[in-house]
Amino acid sequence: MSGLLGRVVLLGYRVGVGAIALYAIIQALEKAYGRKLTFKEEAWFFRHPNRALAVKNTAIAAYAMTAKIFNENGDDNESDAFRHCFWSATLARDIGVSEAREFTSLHEDSPTNPAARKLMDLTNNAKGLTTKFVASDDNSIAIGVLKMLRDGELMVIKPNGNKGKAP
Repeated sequence: MSGLLGRVVLLGYRVGVGAIALYAIIQALEKAYGRKLTFKEEAWFFRHPNRALAVKNTAIAAYAMTAKIFNENGDDNESDAFRHCFWSATLARDIGVSEAREFTSLHEDSPTNPAARKLMDLTNNAKGLTTKFVASDDNSIAIGVLKMLRDGELMVIKPNGNKGKAP
């Protein structure tokens, strides 16, 4: 057995985590992101296999909430800024600020991520990692992040004027 599946199976034996389940989570994340995970992202999952499900669930929830509020999941626009801030906030709530910061930073460290987009995403991720969201449910976080967007607190490099609707 070789490749990602082989590495995940070995990890599963080593840490007692269901290897096939972890592999399925990684595949689901790749589908949600529309790209392969980077080596650094995979390595993070190997070090934190018990956090994989939370990363997947919050990423999928972020795409769904963004579509609900903006009717799109764009790049570099208001919906993108919202999605990154919301995802970071829900991830910090579910796995802690430190681990969420570590993973979201690795996530943006893709060689195909243009510099301006990386800066925008890291900036909005940092806004979502604030402790004011830690005890909130998804709708409360969405309302808070939408307010931040409307108040000009989030970075947008290609605004399209879509300020979204309340969840």
